[in-house]
Amino acid sequence: MKNIIERPKELGELSLFVQKKGPGYVHVRGRRRVGKSELLKQLVKTRKNAFYFYGSMDESDSNSRDRFVQQFSKLQKINTLLDLTKTARTWDRILTELGLYFKKEKNCILILDEIQWISKKGSGFLGLLKHHWSEWKKTSNIKLILCGSSNKFFINNTDAEFNTLRGLKTHSDIWIQPFSALEVKNKFFSKTNWSYEQITLLYMMFGGVPYYLEQLLDESNFYRAVNKAAFTQSTIFLDEIYAVLNLEFNQKSIHNVISIMSSIGMQGSTMTQISRQTGMPKQTISDLIGKLIDYNIVAKKNPMQESIKEKKNATYHINDFFLNFYFTVLKPLKERIEKNSNKMIFNNVCITSKTGHHIDNFTGLAFENFVRYQLETSSEDSELYKKLSLTKEKLKIGTFSSKETQIDLIAESANDRESRLIEVKWTQNLPSSGSLEKEILNKKYSPPKGFNVSYFLVSAKEKPKKLKIVTHIGLKDLFK
Repeated sequence: MKNIIERPKELGELSLFVQKKGPGYVHVRGRRRVGKSELLKQLVKTRKNAFYFYGSMDESDSNSRDRFVQQFSKLQKINTLLDLTKTARTWDRILTELGLYFKKEKNCILILDEIQWISKKGSGFLGLLKHHWSEWKKTSNIKLILCGSSNKFFINNTDAEFNTLRGLKTHSDIWIQPFSALEVKNKFFSKTNWSYEQITLLYMMFGGVPYYLEQLLDESNFYRAVNKAAFTQSTIFLDEIYAVLNLEFNQKSIHNVISIMSSIGMQGSTMTQISRQTGMPKQTISDLIGKLIDYNIVAKKNPMQESIKEKKNATYHINDFFLNFYFTVLKPLKERIEKNSNKMIFNNVCITSKTGHHIDNFTGLAFENFVRYQLETSSEDSELYKKLSLTKEKLKIGTFSSKETQIDLIAESANDRESRLIEVKWTQNLPSSGSLEKEILNKKYSPPKGFNVSYFLVSAKEKPKKLKIVTHIGLKDLFK
């Protein structure tokens, strides 16, 4: 499992931070289950005087303080805090003792993981941490790392002018991103005979989230692996939605949030459509949609040449591979999955034929999301960018639709003044005649003044034989 959790680039960035002279304060952020904690534990193994402590959602503040004292005593090797009564073990006293330790030792590192659960309501922890940090940094040898999966926590406590932790950072946030498609193939499935199409389908279901992908490693057969991981009663994925949303919303809001996200679906929805389907007032929807956007769970679609009317009727979509898979595929099958011990449900969900793997109402739009994600995250030396003759500079990525035309993706660069129209196809039969090319070339789009238009096809299947003007990009190209 070591090769899976290794992240040399991110570990290197953290190492540079802790090696830098003087005090330092940084936030380590990223999606739940993406591997932040494992990375920080790796860092601790390489450093003397590094103390790692994590918060627990269901633990009381009192128990959290007791556990902190127990763990710190092992590093401190004295019983200063252990000798105190439980009522005397306040955060103020604990942080004071930490400060005394930092003064005696050199190059200390304090890592507070799942910070949103350490700083529980009423604990006063964050205010005390801010106060003590102002003293600790005078020792010039302390590095403080706050880590968490909750975007809500960092927005509420660090971003605005009067937030508790505003202005304390000495280093920009270190973001731990999901693995890329190529990393998923190499780190998780290099020893399988699974096809590029199958691995792409897994990415469309689970993204590049290590913990999710690890659930698939007990079986060598693709269909059995997916069925066992996601479609039997032992699955982690039915409850995972609540774990994700509990980071950002209270119990009263979660029911409404789930209703909104169910309504959004793979196609996306406007607030009017969501209100009609859920029966919720538009103001309630607007408030929750705003929070979902802030927390990077939902995003507003980015249509090119957006009109004032379209801005008023904005379409929203779920901004996460797993959440799309959950609401589109798993949630409708929830009762069947909860009763299933080993029956192969996945074979009925995923229809396999000569045209490939197909999941109703999922794979087509999921592949569009996959291609868009590759556009947004791939480097300029990737095969995708080379095929598109594209650079990151002055790049805009979006979609376009009108009464006559639906364009899956547009990559528009003001750097070379070119609009690249991209048709995305998953399992459809691709005709060998010129009819597909004619269909793509007939897409009606008026680029910005002075821009040229070029045409591309991204498909999971083979290249059509008679493409002359349209450039084909194959599935393997998305893994290079």
